[in-house]
Amino acid sequence: MSSIHSYGEWDELSVTGQAALTLTLVSRVPATLTATGTATTPKYLGAARNALAFPTSAVVAEQPVTVRAVTGNQEPFPGDCVVDLSVDAGSGSGYLLRGLPVTGQVEAPLVQLRRTEQGLVLVPGAEGQAALSLGGWCVKRCEENGQALRPTVSTMMLDTSSSMRRHSQDVAALTQWLDDVYAALGVEAPQVVEQEVGGARAHGVGYVGGPRSREEGRTVVVTDMPLLEDDGESLIIGPPELAEILPTGRTLVPAKEAWDELHRDDTAFTQNTLRVLTPLLEWVSLPADTNGESK
Repeated sequence: MSSIHSYGEWDELSVTGQAALTLTLVSRVPATLTATGTATTPKYLGAARNALAFPTSAVVAEQPVTVRAVTGNQEPFPGDCVVDLSVDAGSGSGYLLRGLPVTGQVEAPLVQLRRTEQGLVLVPGAEGQAALSLGGWCVKRCEENGQALRPTVSTMMLDTSSSMRRHSQDVAALTQWLDDVYAALGVEAPQVVEQEVGGARAHGVGYVGGPRSREEGRTVVVTDMPLLEDDGESLIIGPPELAEILPTGRTLVPAKEAWDELHRDDTAFTQNTLRVLTPLLEWVSLPADTNGESK
């Protein structure tokens, strides 16, 4: 017989069955169930795709399995929405997990299955949390896709010229996202240095360039004016045409859609979120020995 556990009243549950696991979603709004990270492909039980099964051996020690509820229309779950999840481990053992929060999300993490020395366990949400920051969410989705991030940016130099004042919210969103990415990976966040404007005579007003602040890793200047080839690497806040019409060195100009994702204050992240931010994620992990220059 399944035991019933309400959200917030449990931190970890042991799964003792040795046969296939069957998971069934109960939702008052149309939704499907997904499981990522399994060693074998889960099998859906019925056309509604709200129930799936996979053997317990599909959960391996190196890769936790994340179970998510996904809305049927790609619109966020409505306010105060919760779902239930049945976990059947065979031989009459299992759990009914009640009241799992999904509000405001399109792909809501419900539970994780982990292989530990003590056996198979369930934890709520993703990494024990019902919701992740955008940076943490990106890290987990990359890991699930077999593309673990290895960030190399060690120093961010911020242009403090007057033309950058209107981009202050963009800078804040970018640095927060990077901090969350690095925190999710358990590594030291980039050092942030405010750089005074210089080089007006040589390069024009508002030009910022500077040496590395750390011996290891990449130094990136966040500015609205691309750097010249010999002045290092820059992330440009502005129209993509800047990098095309000006003589530049190593630059990244995030698309408007990327900035929109960085500014969002909800957790309704989707595959489109990952697609839009992929260029930024790849940029974060460029080889450090080239200081951001692909070879």
